[in-house]
Amino acid sequence: MAAVLSTNVSSVMALPAGMPPALDDTLGAMLIGAFISTILYGLTLNQISRYYELYPVDTPLFRIMVSALASLQHRRLAPDNGGVSAGPNSIVWFARYLRGVALVDTYARTSILETVHTVCILESIYYYLVANQANPSSILGFHPPLKLVIPITAVTTLLCHSFYARRVYLFGSHHRMSVVIAALFSMAKMGFCVAATVEVFSSPLIITIEKYSWMVSASYGCTFVADALLTGTLIYILLHSRTGFKRTDSIVETLALYTTNTGLLTSTVGVIVFILALVQPNNLIWAGVGFVSNKLYANAVLAV
Repeated sequence: MAAVLSTNVSSVMALPAGMPPALDDTLGAMLIGAFISTILYGLTLNQISRYYELYPVDTPLFRIMVSALASLQHRRLAPDNGGVSAGPNSIVWFARYLRGVALVDTYARTSILETVHTVCILESIYYYLVANQANPSSILGFHPPLKLVIPITAVTTLLCHSFYARRVYLFGSHHRMSVVIAALFSMAKMGFCVAATVEVFSSPLIITIEKYSWMVSASYGCTFVADALLTGTLIYILLHSRTGFKRTDSIVETLALYTTNTGLLTSTVGVIVFILALVQPNNLIWAGVGFVSNKLYANAVLAV
């Protein structure tokens, strides 16, 4: 790997011993992305800790019961036409349901994935910049832990999309087409990520990353569509749930604000990765931004 992955391989190999190549838009970009993603990982741990601090008596069994009761309550609140009643109870149920077992299950899985993701990034940065800092040719190799970042990112995004899709799905049959379309794009993202992962594990050289960067770009394009669809549907549902009661409308507006802000942030960063991987496949700036994008998805779910 060098400043331009596909053209500077020979120049890296020809460098005198101990003289490192230019790393600004390769390992430098990944290092900055690692710094920011580690900060966001700390925020993730804080969010999880805060949840268990605020709800110390919620055992897994109790959460399962709450989830079951919430599902039954949803059926009671939903009118025969498949929608959610516009009364204050439906909004209160929605707010309480977010603390059900589905959220806890997402918390647990996401925290594990985020920990592994962070370890893979930091260990890879250490390998390239510390353990082999005097060996320029070693940075051409594709360090195994770095190869795990793509599948971990794919699974994390799928979990987050599943969490948001479930919320849309429970609000009535007339919103379920949005869930189906979002699910198709989310699975398409998984397909691109699986293909990219196969390519990664079949190659010992990191310069081959340029060949499949279009797959990464396509996966983020699918992610953006799923994000926009789910976020837009949730905002539509919330805004049309206002009843004119000040207390209820305040809850609705707060939930809509959270949904808008988190959805806009993840979508914006995802679009940046999409563009960078498409127009600048010969460097790793998109990879550094991708590290951050993965962490933002976890933060967005845990912030609900």
